Amino acid sequence: MNKILLVVLGIIVVGISVYFITNSDSSKEEMVLADVEDDIAEDVTEREEAVETVPTEENEEPSYEQNIAYQEGMESSVKEIIKIQHHYLNDLAGWGNAESIGPEQLGTDEDWKKLQEDIVWLKDEGFAQSTVLKDMESAYQFYLVASNTGDSMSVRYLHRIFHDLDAHINDRKVDRIWDVTFAFGTEGMQDQLYTYLSGVDSE
Repeated sequence: MNKILLVVLGIIVVGISVYFITNSDSSKEEMVLADVEDDIAEDVTEREEAVETVPTEENEEPSYEQNIAYQEGMESSVKEIIKIQHHYLNDLAGWGNAESIGPEQLGTDEDWKKLQEDIVWLKDEGFAQSTVLKDMESAYQFYLVASNTGDSMSVRYLHRIFHDLDAHINDRKVDRIWDVTFAFGTEGMQDQLYTYLSGVDSE
């Protein structure tokens, strides 16, 4: 009888022990899982906040305090180049000439090649940090489109950029201002240039 009692009590003790051990391990696992999930949630939240607060380079628009600024000692050279290239583009694109321009003609035109060199020089060495650098970037993009496709409107816009800059920088008397430059123009005309350039770039 005593042996049977001891066996029964032993079974009960073992059963209770197993029950508590099993439940204790489950609770620990649940606690560990809960901690891991909390850490993941915090990490995701931090990353989302970082994405929201850090602007992407693509959306950043450079901002300048001055419309026009020159590298030290370069003002007279810049003004002369603007004047010369405006005159060249007048002959090339003015009075309806832009319609007859093709990439083959531009590819063999030494003055056209010099225009590219001058745009790069103006952007890198002539102008200092100022809004006109955006105009030099626009001019360079229109130059590339015209060189590759002979697109007459790109030549016209390129001409208008130098036309307006010559009028403002050199006080040149002109029959009209196109208002296409970032340095001196209007937002509506700037948007028109950007829209056109975006369209030809995507073709």
